[in-house]
Amino acid sequence: YLIKALKDGKIDAVASHHFPQDSDAKNVEFEYAQDGMISLQIMLPLLLKAGLTAEEIARITTQGNFQGVDGLSAKVEVLENTEADLTIFSTVGETVFDKKTNLSKSENTPLLGETMKGKIIGTVLGNQSNFS
Repeated sequence: YLIKALKDGKIDAVASHHFPQDSDAKNVEFEYAQDGMISLQIMLPLLLKAGLTAEEIARITTQGNFQGVDGLSAKVEVLENTEADLTIFSTVGETVFDKKTNLSKSENTPLLGETMKGKIIGTVLGNQSNFS
């Protein structure tokens, strides 16, 4: 139902909810541990695994106007000669997600060791770029 709602536009935005926890918040008994797992680095492969196209992924991760958590809103525009915040990705190729390629300090994920579809080619933030 969630994937159909994404494809139909009933769910109009997806976010990784990148909210790092320190080790003290995780290394406790289960009922006291803060929730969450690594998501930022594997968001693209998971959306591709769900069957979304590049166009659908671009739409739901950069929705022009949406109400976010706590009423925050965002308007996404890409204009010539302005600072950017972009991720360039390919739906072909594979991402090997293991201890060597994991960029997080955490290993809190059931997906460590998986080979997943898609690849992040690079990022642009402001006037800084990083391409693999």
